[in-house]
Amino acid sequence: MNEESKFKGFWLGSQDKELTPREQEELEELGGDDRKLAIEKLKKQREINQQIGKRKQELREKSKGMILTDIDLPFSRVLWVSFQFILAGLILAIPIWFIVLIVLLIASS
Repeated sequence: MNEESKFKGFWLGSQDKELTPREQEELEELGGDDRKLAIEKLKKQREINQQIGKRKQELREKSKGMILTDIDLPFSRVLWVSFQFILAGLILAIPIWFIVLIVLLIASS
């Protein structure tokens, strides 16, 4: 059994996933002890990522949600956004109003 098949067997047996192409490329460049250290490092990183994922999932399941009760918006920003909204409405409404007016004028003649 060559080193490559041992390497793949190690990952398939313990992680249920194969190495990503990027990980394979990085490990092909290494040899001997460096490769073993890199394998161990990847194994530890995956275990840490799995633990973090489990913790996040547990927190999501335990969470009852959050209610936002205080919104601190400055008046000037609210006024500016309101002005932009009215201006955008006029930009859209005026051409439509002209088209309807022209259609009514044509229809009435």
